[in-house]
Amino acid sequence: MLKRKDKGGVTITTSHGVELTNMSEDTIRAILHEYRINSCDLTLKCNATIDDLIDIIEGNRIYVPCIYVLNKIDAISI
Repeated sequence: MLKRKDKGGVTITTSHGVELTNMSEDTIRAILHEYRINSCDLTLKCNATIDDLIDIIEGNRIYVPCIYVLNKIDAISI
């Protein structure tokens, strides 16, 4: 969750037990700097990747769950 502020700098928090292995706090701050976000509260509830962070910042992507169904008849070639 990203909440922009007028002042106060960047505050990065994680939920209980979540360890950031995909990116460091310096990487997060560099990405936020690229998007000219100087003050915000960033809460990560999972081990997010760089792409996940960019999706949160831009806010224009919506992921919809889907199910792929493959019928056995589709796999048979004669």
